[in-house]
Amino acid sequence: MSAPFVVPKRVVNVNKTVDVSFSQPRSLTWAYQPLSEADSEALAVADEPDEPDEFLFHSDGFRKKKLVDVIRESLMAHSARPPHQIWLPPLEVSEPMDALVASWRRKPWYVDYGQNPGLVFPVGVVDIPEDHAQRVYTIDAEMDNIMVVATAQRGKSTTLMSLITSAALMYRPERVTFFCIGASLYPVEELPHVASVVSQTDNEGVSRTVASIEGLILAREAAFKQYQIDISEFRERRFGTEREGGTDPADKFGDVFLVVDNFSDLYDKDSPMGDRLVTIARQGLSYGVHIATTATAWLVGQKQALVNVSNARIQLRLSNPDETQMGEGLERRKAARNTLDRPGFGVTREGHELLVGVPEITSATGERVTTRQLGAVIADVTGVGRLEKLARLPECIELAQVIAAFAETDVASDPFNVPFAIGESALQPTYLPTRAVPNMLVLGRQLCGKTTTLAAFGQAVMSRFTPEQAQITIIDPKTSLIGKIRGPHVRAYAYTADDIDAVIEELTAMMRDRLPPSGLSQEELLSRSTWDGPHHFLLVDDEQELRPHGAIGKAAASAPLWGLIERSREIGLHVIASRLPGNWAGISVTNPFLQKMTSSRAPTLFMDNDPATVKVFGRVGAQQLPPGRGLLVTTDGAIEGVLVGTPE
Repeated sequence: MSAPFVVPKRVVNVNKTVDVSFSQPRSLTWAYQPLSEADSEALAVADEPDEPDEFLFHSDGFRKKKLVDVIRESLMAHSARPPHQIWLPPLEVSEPMDALVASWRRKPWYVDYGQNPGLVFPVGVVDIPEDHAQRVYTIDAEMDNIMVVATAQRGKSTTLMSLITSAALMYRPERVTFFCIGASLYPVEELPHVASVVSQTDNEGVSRTVASIEGLILAREAAFKQYQIDISEFRERRFGTEREGGTDPADKFGDVFLVVDNFSDLYDKDSPMGDRLVTIARQGLSYGVHIATTATAWLVGQKQALVNVSNARIQLRLSNPDETQMGEGLERRKAARNTLDRPGFGVTREGHELLVGVPEITSATGERVTTRQLGAVIADVTGVGRLEKLARLPECIELAQVIAAFAETDVASDPFNVPFAIGESALQPTYLPTRAVPNMLVLGRQLCGKTTTLAAFGQAVMSRFTPEQAQITIIDPKTSLIGKIRGPHVRAYAYTADDIDAVIEELTAMMRDRLPPSGLSQEELLSRSTWDGPHHFLLVDDEQELRPHGAIGKAAASAPLWGLIERSREIGLHVIASRLPGNWAGISVTNPFLQKMTSSRAPTLFMDNDPATVKVFGRVGAQQLPPGRGLLVTTDGAIEGVLVGTPE
C-alpha cells in the first residue's frame, strides 16, 4: 500500500500462444523448419520491448502518489454512503425541539409551517441498540390522553413544556390549543398556542379553566349532533384537503389539551375537581379534547381511572422502578432500573433508553432561544397569533350590568328568575330561580361581601317586580343594610330585638293565612283557590346576631319562621339570610333555622371562609376569596363560582 502507484499500461495482443500444427508427420532432424506466417507475426509482437512505467504525482509535482493515496482519493470521490456505524455515541445532551422536529419532518419547522398530518409531537431521542440506530421519539396524541410519570426533579414539568413546544412548532394555533394548570408551566405562557396558565393555588383560575373545557365538550356534543359528524369528520372539515360541510362557527378550536402538572396534588386538594378531570379525560377524546398530566408515580385507587384512559405515556426515572408500566416482564423492569437517574432520561415500552428534548430552539445565529422567548419568535416567523385567551371573572362588576345582560337571555322572561351575580363557567349572569328555589343562605367571614350580596339581591328583586308583586322585609340587627334597599318595595325594616320580633311575627301571620285551614277534604283542597297578594322576600343579615334557640325566657327570634320555610313555595315566602360561619360543622346541624333552610333545598353561597373548618360539600373545603366572590352550592352538590354584582 505504500509503494508508488503505477498507471496501468495499454493492453496489447502479447504472449499469444503460438500454435504450430503439422498436416503431415515429419522427422525430427537438425534441419531448420520455417513457421507459418501467422505464428511469425505473433512472435514478432511478443518480442517488442515493454512500455516504461507511468506514475501520478502530488500537487507539488515532485512526490509520487502512493497506492494508498490513490485508493483514498477514489473512495472520497465516490458517491456511495459511508459505512454503517454500529456503535453510536451514548445519549448525553438533550436536543432542542426544533432539531427533533426537523429530523422528523425532514425539513425545518418554519418551512411549510403547520402542514403536518395527524397530531404527532416529536419529544425526544430513543436509542435502539439492536438496530444500531437513534431515532426521534414521537407521541401520537390524536386519539389519546398523555401521562408523564417520574420521581421528583426528574423532568416531568419540562417534558410537558417540551410537548407543548413541539406542538407549537408542528401545528398552527387553530389546530391545537393548550389550557394549563401548574405554576411550573408559566414559561410557555407566551406561546400563541397556549390559552392560559394558572397555578393550582389559583382556585378561581383552575375552576374557570376546567369549566371552559367542560363547556367546549358540551358545545361540541350539540354541534356534532346538529351537523351529523364525529371527531374524524370534524378534523377533515376543518383541516383536511376536502373541506366540504360545515362546523360550528362559534367553535374556534381544533384539538384542545388540558394540561395538569402534578395531578395527584390537585386530586388530594380537591377530589371533586379531580373527578371532573377524569370525566373530561374519559369523554373528551370523542370531541377532540385531551388531558395531559404528570404524576410522581403510577396512580392507584380512584386516581387510577386517569391512567386507564391515558395510553400515550412517557416514563422517566421512577423512585421505585419495579412499578414500571412500560411493558411487562423481567426485561422491562430491568430496563426501568437501568434508567439513568438524571432529568430527562426515560424508558419506552420496548425497553429502549429515551432522552427527552428541551423546550428551546436554535436561532439562525446559532444561539439558543429559551422557552420564555419562544412565543415571540414563533409569532414573528410565522405570523400566527393567539387564538384564544382564558376569560376570567373581573375584579368587580356593577349589578346594573348583570341585570342588563340577564335581560338578553331566554330565562329572563320569567320574573321569578332573579339575577344577582355572574358565573365563572360561562361568564354569564347567575340567577336564583325563586319559583322553584325560594330561599338562599349566604355564609362568609367579616368583610367578605355578605351584606352587599343581600343588597344586590334586594335591588334585583325591585328590578324584576313591581311593589304590588313583591314586598321586601329587612332584618338588620347590625344596621349594615341601612339605606341600601329603599322605596315602595320595602314593607318593613327592623334592627332592634323588639322590632325584629314584631316584624317577623307580623310577616309569619300573613304567611300562615295563605296555608289551607284544617278540616278540608281532598276535593275542597283541590278546588281551593290560591292565595292573593305579593310575594314576600325576607332579607336577614347577620342571622347569628338574632336571639338564639334555647335562650332563657323566649324562643329564638327566627322560630316563627321555622314551620313556614319548608313550605315557602306554597305561600310566596322567600328567605335570603346571611351569617358568619362560626363553628360551621356543629352549627349547621344544630341550628333549627339552618336545618329548615337546608330542608327547603336552599342553595348556599360560600364566600370567604376558612377551608379547614368550612366544607361546602362532602370533603370539599370552602375557599379564601376576595370580597364579592363566592361558591354557589346547591344541595345536589353542583358548584359554581360567582362574582356578586355591586349594587347602587
